[in-house]
Amino acid sequence: MDRLVLTALLLDSERTLTAQELSVRVWGPDAPATWPDLLRDYLKKVRHHLKVGTEGADALLPRHDGGYRLVVPRSRVDVHRFDDGVAAAVKLTGRDDAGAMELYRAALAEWPADSYGPGNVELLAGLPGAWAEDQRAALWNKHKAAFISYAKIGLRLSGQEQHLIPALSLVLDADPLDEQLVELLMGAYALAGRRGDALELFDRTRRRLADELGADPRPSLEELRRRILDEEPDLIQPSPSSTSLGATMPATGEHDDLDQKTKTLRELAQAAAHIVVDTSRQAPTGTQAAEGRDDSDGAVLIGRLRAHFAGDAPAEVALARTIRDPDDANAVSLLKRAIFSALLRDPSFAEDVRRLAAVDSDPAGTETRAISATTIGTATVFNDCVQVSGDFTINGSAEPKGRTR
Repeated sequence: MDRLVLTALLLDSERTLTAQELSVRVWGPDAPATWPDLLRDYLKKVRHHLKVGTEGADALLPRHDGGYRLVVPRSRVDVHRFDDGVAAAVKLTGRDDAGAMELYRAALAEWPADSYGPGNVELLAGLPGAWAEDQRAALWNKHKAAFISYAKIGLRLSGQEQHLIPALSLVLDADPLDEQLVELLMGAYALAGRRGDALELFDRTRRRLADELGADPRPSLEELRRRILDEEPDLIQPSPSSTSLGATMPATGEHDDLDQKTKTLRELAQAAAHIVVDTSRQAPTGTQAAEGRDDSDGAVLIGRLRAHFAGDAPAEVALARTIRDPDDANAVSLLKRAIFSALLRDPSFAEDVRRLAAVDSDPAGTETRAISATTIGTATVFNDCVQVSGDFTINGSAEPKGRTR
């Protein structure tokens, strides 16, 4: 019950839940007469658990009138990381499908690889009640919808069908009557040159639909079967924005800014990864950088990446492998992808990395930040050019008005 209360707060961490709302999630419409006291006891236990595992936990679940809210960044909750990644991927879909696929891949990584099929990992494992069951179904449907979008993009990008076949097979095993999944797997088989497997899957699905639902395959599935039999060359509509991962078609009009932003973030991810490589090479086996004993710009960047990747196992592994062996080309490639995905999802993180990587977004010097001497005492630290006004001193030396670092 403690975990159920914690889950209810985490899934709605951006708003305050009233005691009545929490009661409905925990007990449904048939809450016991003593539910207010029970709820307070559960919240007390949650606070205790948080204190055991987290420094400064009192600030996570503050006491205030009107309800309860768990004050935690979205980046610390896997479901919210998933939602944000999918939202970012949707914005890129059709404009930069390669970038969208990277974001979908990062979002889908929040689910365990064995969440499908027999012996699957149960979402919200062990949590009782109707609300928890509804959340399981909603999370499953949300994840499947994102996976289907990911697979559709992958089939439009050349060379991805071989990677998609195992994943599509696994998800289809968990939901064998989903004709959309069947259609995608048939398309992947056909694109991979496995026409026999595609047609066998169709026949198996047709029999199952007839036996269990008394229904025929939907028209689009019949049409795909016909096209495979006729060996039509273009089974899948190519992506309008790219034909392979990392290759983007020239854009015009309203897409120019978006494509330029994606290109800039790719370059920034590459620059940051190179700094990690160079910093790790300068220290024997990367130990100095890994343990944070170096105060160089590269070590600071590594620390920032490590903090941002906390809880993201693939990204953490890519960073650790690169630090340990900066000549591991595969690890460096994975690190670039992890950084790029994080930059796309989080603009504030992108700004941090840009500053730490010393990538100047204003090489011509046309843009500056303004800061007044009257407020400099409370200003944030700037690592880019600023326009200063007023008289002040730095280290006892008068600074001229105007542009300065």
